[in-house]
Amino acid sequence: MIVDRVVALARGLENPKHPLLGPNLQGLYFFGLWHKSNKTRNILFNVFHTACCLFVISQFYALYLMKNDFIQVLLNFSLTAVSLISISKNIRTVCYQRRWNEIYCMISKEEISNLKKGELKIQKLMKDYIVYARVVTYLYWSTAVVTCIALLISPFLKFATDPIYRELVHNGTEPYPQILCSWYPFDNTKMPGYFFGMFWHVIITIQGAGVIAVFDMNAVSIMTFLKGQLKILHYKCEIIFENNTSSSNSVEINIKECFRLHSFLTNVVQLSLDKLGLSQKLLVLEYTVALVSSWVDRGVFNSNWWVGDVKKRRLLLLLAGKMSNPFIFKAGPFTVLSVQTFVDIMKGSYSFYTLFTCVDESTE
Repeated sequence: MIVDRVVALARGLENPKHPLLGPNLQGLYFFGLWHKSNKTRNILFNVFHTACCLFVISQFYALYLMKNDFIQVLLNFSLTAVSLISISKNIRTVCYQRRWNEIYCMISKEEISNLKKGELKIQKLMKDYIVYARVVTYLYWSTAVVTCIALLISPFLKFATDPIYRELVHNGTEPYPQILCSWYPFDNTKMPGYFFGMFWHVIITIQGAGVIAVFDMNAVSIMTFLKGQLKILHYKCEIIFENNTSSSNSVEINIKECFRLHSFLTNVVQLSLDKLGLSQKLLVLEYTVALVSSWVDRGVFNSNWWVGDVKKRRLLLLLAGKMSNPFIFKAGPFTVLSVQTFVDIMKGSYSFYTLFTCVDESTE
């Protein structure tokens, strides 16, 4: 019964107009990141996003107020940093709504065009990457739900399991448990301010977890689309001379189609990278650079290129040269953006965190 409901829910998220991005767009719409024609709903969500932004500012102000307790600042900064990441993704998506819609329309239009042509091999390649995107998306969303629930109930576990702590809270010695560290213009350690503060914490936590989940999986789905379409491009390059004749006009049509598809994918990469965060950029680069530079152009040489005349061979060389150019992004004059660079930065950050913790403990 539960499995049937889950399957029915998953099917309800599908959208024929968006073969790949259907569930992702539904998630973005649910959390107010994808605006439609309902202007009232859009305005209300924009007000809510503004309130969330103010809440994140209050979190940093609360950290400032406890600046003398360094350990407490470090412990609370982890959740505050996640809130900052969530609101940055929120603002990035809402502010660039038109550009995101342009990307969604481009992707869906290309997929619908391939489905209408009815070529079995291309449809199989599309089905493979759509199924892959669905599995990754639903697994990630499930993890996000579990994480959100754990974050909501974890502050109350000690209150529920430790009778001494419960007694200290009841007599006012210890404050009530808090989900997030934030500042309020009222006393949120006592009733009724505590109830209002916790209610807002629950809403912010659910919204933040939802924004991160749908934004990240939207980025992953776009990456999956790029990889799948690169496979399709590789296949189209292999069948340029499928009739084994050099005089057929279909050869030039196939070459033009490969040029068009590669230019289209390049445009999607440029548009999406402009609106993604650094972590998503690194994922996109690692996910597509190797394929573009060392795999896709091999489709040209795997074709029956030797049956073409001099003119068609020149066109093939231009096509192979165009597809061999990698997408490389640099962090100014310092380094090339890659996953290895990201890992090195994280190692350095963790080392500094450990150092500061040890220094503070030694001073005590």
